[in-house]
Amino acid sequence: MQELKKVFIDTNILIHFRLFTEIDWCSVLNSKFVVLNMTSTNIKELEKFKYDQNKKRSERARKVIKLIESLEEIEVTTFKVRENVTLHIIINEPTSRIFDEFNLDQKIEDDRIIASVLQLADSKEEKISIITNDLNLRLKAKLFGISVFNLTEEFELEQELDSNEKKIRQLTDELMRYKNSLPDLKILFHDKTEIQEFILEKPAVDQIAHIDEQMKLIKIKYQPKEFPQKDSFAYLPLSIGGMFTEKDYQNYNEELKKIYTTYEAYLIKKIIKLNKK
Repeated sequence: MQELKKVFIDTNILIHFRLFTEIDWCSVLNSKFVVLNMTSTNIKELEKFKYDQNKKRSERARKVIKLIESLEEIEVTTFKVRENVTLHIIINEPTSRIFDEFNLDQKIEDDRIIASVLQLADSKEEKISIITNDLNLRLKAKLFGISVFNLTEEFELEQELDSNEKKIRQLTDELMRYKNSLPDLKILFHDKTEIQEFILEKPAVDQIAHIDEQMKLIKIKYQPKEFPQKDSFAYLPLSIGGMFTEKDYQNYNEELKKIYTTYEAYLIKKIIKLNKK
């Protein structure tokens, strides 16, 4: 078990999952102590959702804001969530240097969260993670070497119906009762049969799993080389000019690592680009 784990919590966790005070973060993250970090981006998103036309999201945002305000303050912007778990709210926005250095867009909410993680990790020289179930943010975080946690379905909120949804369900039930009172009619296809076969598209592939699989394949195809011992059979000239030195092997393996990193970044950017379409 890790002694201390610091994580940034994404707004979708605050809106669509159990209240953050109800989750046993130490067990979920397998750590003795946990610090939950929220950024000014989280707070702004919650304030925006307070006036959302979606009644459930609006009520949830108001509830989370009130919950934050009710927490016991340990020091300025730091609050006690539960035993061994604290909440730290980062009021200041990341500096322009961080956005410029990592080519991030200050207008994109996901980029602002990533910039906050990178800035805190840089100043504290610590490994900090993001907890989110948003696929796009998970992919972007991985691109910058930030580890990501996602909550399991057991923490997801049950889909409660608001007044409009209840009215729709009521009307749907009434419609079904009306349909059931009608004669039992049969629907035939153009060839006068009751059954028709269709070809369904294959389900979408798990994008992160796809990236991992592609990386495994390239690492199998292009593997690091070990410098052979002088008495081994492999210790033979590898080129017309003579044999490769141990330094040549080291250079080859370093370049290979760069190729792995470049190829993984290419795969992630490709998926992010497809998601935007």
